[in-house]
Amino acid sequence: MPRITGPSIAAHVAHQEEAVVRAATELFAERGFAAVTMAEIAERVGLARSSLYRYFPDKDHILLAWLRRENAALVERSAAIARSEGPPTLRLRRWLRLQLDYLLEPDHQLFTRIAVNLGDLRPEVFEAVVAEHRRLYATVEPIVAEALRARGRGRARRDPALVSSFVVGLLRAAGDALGRGTPVRQVRAELERAAVAVVEA
Repeated sequence: MPRITGPSIAAHVAHQEEAVVRAATELFAERGFAAVTMAEIAERVGLARSSLYRYFPDKDHILLAWLRRENAALVERSAAIARSEGPPTLRLRRWLRLQLDYLLEPDHQLFTRIAVNLGDLRPEVFEAVVAEHRRLYATVEPIVAEALRARGRGRARRDPALVSSFVVGLLRAAGDALGRGTPVRQVRAELERAAVAVVEA
């Protein structure tokens, strides 16, 4: 029977899962997602391969666990901006700055490096990854909706979900620009200018 490394079985499982996720993401960053095996992850953690399967069925689910953990904090910070006081365009700028700052953080850059070599994820894991991105991007919609209501008096009604999707598209373009080496200050200024223009058009 393996030694329990926590005050309870639940704490032990959480500790082991965290160790597996940490070891796996290190390996993914070093060698690329597709090249890493479950046996190598187990060896890095110090577990028998059969023990590793008690925590995760495959490396796709390990990657998903890491993404969900990273995304949870960012979603909460993004939603807090949406709920905060102030004019909607100011909150939109703050939301965009948060996303852009995250794109520059080591954890996101790690995911970007991993994502280049993802290969074929299991369909349910791929859908879950997409759902995590949607959950994050959905936090901008209340801001956009409020901005459109404020400007929409006497105008044709605009769809907040559609307008939000264009804002997200601009954010993705900003990420591409950063990847090409465009200075952060320039990207930030153009992103905010373009997103506000989309909302206020």
